[in-house]
Amino acid sequence: MTAHIVCVDDEQAVLDQLSAQLSRRFGATHRVECAESAEEALQLIDEVFAAGDEVELVICDQVMPKMKGDRFLERVHETRPRVMKILLTGQAGLDSAIYAINNAGLHCYIEKPWEVEDLNLAVENLLTQHRLRRELEQHHARLERRSRELHGLHDVGLALGSALEPEQVRELVAEAARSLAAAPCVVALQTGNRAALWAGSASLSEDRREDIEAALVRLRGEGRSGLPPGIPAARAISLEHGRRLFGWLLLPDGAEPALDTREFLSILAGQAAAALHHMELLEERVRGDRLATIGRMIATIVHDFRNPMTAIKGYGSLLEEDLSAERRRQYARLVLEETDRLGGMIEEILDFTRGERTILRPRAVPVSLLADAVERQLATELKSRGVTLRRELAYEGEMVLDVDRLTRALLNFAANALDAMPSGGTLTLASRREGARIELIVSDTGVGIPAELQPRLFEPFFTHGKPRGLGLGMSIARKIVEEHGGEVRLVSSPERGTRVTLSMPLEPPALAVSPRRRAGER
Repeated sequence: MTAHIVCVDDEQAVLDQLSAQLSRRFGATHRVECAESAEEALQLIDEVFAAGDEVELVICDQVMPKMKGDRFLERVHETRPRVMKILLTGQAGLDSAIYAINNAGLHCYIEKPWEVEDLNLAVENLLTQHRLRRELEQHHARLERRSRELHGLHDVGLALGSALEPEQVRELVAEAARSLAAAPCVVALQTGNRAALWAGSASLSEDRREDIEAALVRLRGEGRSGLPPGIPAARAISLEHGRRLFGWLLLPDGAEPALDTREFLSILAGQAAAALHHMELLEERVRGDRLATIGRMIATIVHDFRNPMTAIKGYGSLLEEDLSAERRRQYARLVLEETDRLGGMIEEILDFTRGERTILRPRAVPVSLLADAVERQLATELKSRGVTLRRELAYEGEMVLDVDRLTRALLNFAANALDAMPSGGTLTLASRREGARIELIVSDTGVGIPAELQPRLFEPFFTHGKPRGLGLGMSIARKIVEEHGGEVRLVSSPERGTRVTLSMPLEPPALAVSPRRRAGER
């Protein structure tokens, strides 16, 4: 871009003098143009700017035909306010100079005839002012741009912090890098044992990409940092966190990025590497939690299966003795019940892991049958723990339900009640009718549940104060109740115990009822 000084006067001799004087002093940096009228000068100025150059200074005489100097400078100020202005005038033109100062942004007026050095000094000062103002504006523009980029980096950092997959990190980094560098860029990254991810449109051949990817895999495997092969250090920025390399941000094309641009790109690379490091840590934690969960699940299954298997073994050994036919039938029926219980537990675990809704097998049964089943299956544990079972069945009529599954739910709630009474106590099974609903209640005199833990009791895998157990019992029990169209309410207070209420419809309309059977019929 060429800088111009435009001189305007209707006398050719004055223009020749100005042109010669200014060319000698400022010709190395500025081109001096002349116009003999204000109209010609305005056209000349428009042409200079249209050509992509700039007029930095206008020097004009006040006394000219048609448009006077002060009015001309006013026109220039309206369209090109950054142009510096000098008005040449005699003493009699002082009023015009004042008008130009007030209305045309006049910077200086010089009386005719002028001294060469005075005019040179005035021109030099104004050109310096113009240069400093332009540099200040450019610096201000850079600061504004950097401020926007910093805000952009902040927003990208927030987005990276919530990113869940490396692909999201790749896209965020690629877009932000293009904006910061204002040039084509390439992002190559890798996490865990996944294949390397690429983004960007810079001109890298397939062979170079393969070399870069191989170097990345090798360096990560060796636990070292380094630069990609064939890329100068000034054009490669490492995505590194805690001396762990995750990839590179590459700018293979165009001019080398400026120092401040590299600094912003380094901040971006650091944010991306931190996000990828967090993802790896999270994956390791999830993997560890899964293994621990599997271990707890196996321990729980083994523990839960031990009781019915012990009962089956005991009843089976009794069948070898000399027993009456009635007693043999009784023991055989108990063996079948425990076998069914094992099968039900297996189905329950499979249903939970699959997340499928269980097909219920409802039938009409009296409430006393449920209480009998719970009491029979808990008999051994009640005795060993010194817990007394109390039955308060205000309602003993029939309910329509899947006996095996609801018995399992009651057993789960009862098992938690027993755990809350390590030194003995009272376990109560109660029932009552409330309109069209039946309430089955399991309560204990145990230690109670802290208020802050109660909202989490029905979360899968949540356990508190139990050395064994996966934390599925309460969740599965509530699922069974809700499948019957019921709901579970829990009230507990420390040292006073816990009461769990199962509010069940008498005959849920959504359940297909099988033909009624006699109580106790299998």
